[in-house]
Amino acid sequence: MRAFILMKVESGKEDEVFSKVIEHEKIKRVLEVLGPYDMVVEAEIASEKELEEVVITFLRGLEGVKDTITLVVMKEQSK
Repeated sequence: MRAFILMKVESGKEDEVFSKVIEHEKIKRVLEVLGPYDMVVEAEIASEKELEEVVITFLRGLEGVKDTITLVVMKEQSK
């Protein structure tokens, strides 16, 4: 199962958070973006428990992370 996590990060903490996020084994990609959120994180998870560990324990536990929104992929199609 895949999830995308939108993150708001404290100003000046972006580089530090970016480098820590990609270290987690369940995180497949991190993008720094412009707009209402500062980063988009792609995670590959096997269960709700793993999702909870990634989002609540790991990401929200990082210094500088202000807010997260989690989007769980239900269906996917690629060209």
